[in-house]
Amino acid sequence: MRVSTNEMMHSSLYAIETAYSNMSTYQNQLSSGKRINNPSDDPVGIQQLLSLQQSNSNLTQYGKMNSQAVSFLSNTDSALSSVNNLLNQARTLAVQAANSAFEPLSHTALVSQIGEIITQVSDIGNTNYSGRYIFAGQLTQTMPITNSGGTYTYQGGSQAAGNSNITLEVGANEPMAVNVSGDQVFTPLLNTLQTLQNDVASGNTSAISQTDIANLDTQLNNLLTVRSNVGAKIDQLNQQSQQNGLVSLNNSQMISQIGDTNMAQAIVSLQSAQTAYQAALSATSHSYQDSLLNFLG
Repeated sequence: MRVSTNEMMHSSLYAIETAYSNMSTYQNQLSSGKRINNPSDDPVGIQQLLSLQQSNSNLTQYGKMNSQAVSFLSNTDSALSSVNNLLNQARTLAVQAANSAFEPLSHTALVSQIGEIITQVSDIGNTNYSGRYIFAGQLTQTMPITNSGGTYTYQGGSQAAGNSNITLEVGANEPMAVNVSGDQVFTPLLNTLQTLQNDVASGNTSAISQTDIANLDTQLNNLLTVRSNVGAKIDQLNQQSQQNGLVSLNNSQMISQIGDTNMAQAIVSLQSAQTAYQAALSATSHSYQDSLLNFLG
């Protein structure tokens, strides 16, 4: 079958364009350091890259939420640790007050000390971290504990109102309540301390020994349970953070394997493409010369 001059020219031009395109591709890979610079370079690979990059983006967002959660919970535990110390002091005072041998003057001093503990506990209940009251539930801009003439009232978010929990997405489909609302701790605790103070003031040693000390122990146990839960969440978040870090590292390695240029291979491929390009130019040049000679002949 006879091949026309036009067909030869088209074939030659196609070879030149293909060789030049290949050469440009490898030059781009070497200059950018990326094997995939356009979706057409590797349609399957680009989908893998996008999926891995989205995964890392999600992990970064979860990492931010995780960090916020750990900070919030750590500040919560620190505050509750101080409350625990104050409760133990109050219990020691209660045991002293239960001793009927104490004089009224001694009881007056104990009432004053218990009052100071109540004030300190309420101040801790109003702990503010980064512009938010950490024990106010979802009402983080509202001071949770108010004092009106010695009467302490909790006005933050509560379990009864359904706005007690601050929930963050710390993982895929993993919401976590990262706070302790004041109604869980401070409301019963302050009531117990105020009852103790009143019983000490009135010299009701029977109520102190039979009820108040037991109520303080209940609050200490409740505090222990709350703090254990907080500690467990901090441990869970730290473990998840480590796991997320490993997944992110693995994703990054895969992104590099799929998307980064293999420099040695790209250099060899570029040299081959340059050779092919020069060969295509040379072949086309000879074709034109042959065609011209045929025409002249």
